[in-house]
Amino acid sequence: MAQQARATFRAMIVSDIEAGAETLTANAILDNADLLSAPWQPGAANAVGDIVEYGGRYYKTIQPTGNADPNHTPDLVPAVFVPIDRTHAGTREDPIPAVGNMEYFEGRYYTEAGALYLCTRSTGQSVAHLPSQLVGVYFEKVE
Repeated sequence: MAQQARATFRAMIVSDIEAGAETLTANAILDNADLLSAPWQPGAANAVGDIVEYGGRYYKTIQPTGNADPNHTPDLVPAVFVPIDRTHAGTREDPIPAVGNMEYFEGRYYTEAGALYLCTRSTGQSVAHLPSQLVGVYFEKVE
């Protein structure tokens, strides 16, 4: 039963990735992280839709990997792994700490170096830049 649930949920993640949609929120994915995730391991293959844990953070796999190079950890390969944050609501009172290679979503608040930013337009994919570098394009500085 757990295997079937995992396969069904993974198929939903893959569908979202292929459609460029955000039907399945990061919170929904992370609420089921125990069911879905495995620790990232060098040498292990990861399929699109896999959720891996690395360095205390969860990552969604957006491109398949055949044989993970030990130097290509999820935090360093944004073309393959996108960080997901569920511990922050993205509200003004509970902004999401921005990290490189995140996908940003319209209407959510992010923090960087003590400053608060509002995302004014979803990026649609992970981007290497932080909010301070995207003011006027994807963000407005709030404080």
